[in-house]
Amino acid sequence: FLIFLSYLLWMTVCVLFIVSQKEGMIYLAFVLYGAHKGALDPVQKTFVCELAPLEFRASCLGGFQMVTGLCALPASFLAGVIWEIFGMHAPFYLSLLLTGISGIMLIFVRDQK
Repeated sequence: FLIFLSYLLWMTVCVLFIVSQKEGMIYLAFVLYGAHKGALDPVQKTFVCELAPLEFRASCLGGFQMVTGLCALPASFLAGVIWEIFGMHAPFYLSLLLTGISGIMLIFVRDQK
């Protein structure tokens, strides 16, 4: 449930950055971004630990952190390229789409325990 809530917070942040016309909405977007990060980071790590086999839990968590870190630079670079080519709202629209797809895919994750 908390992962879905975090995804909804992120989608709200994206929408606020797309439609915001006033400075106060930008501040609200950053507050919601902090709530999103606070909800997502510990829950994601816990989710990875719960899905991993007990004997490989630390390795799976390390692999998750490694993949997340390795994807951060290319993702940020791609967002910058999209921003330059299509405008400042395009990365947020793409993020809305990908977050929605992730939320739908999360429904199909089942714990085997």
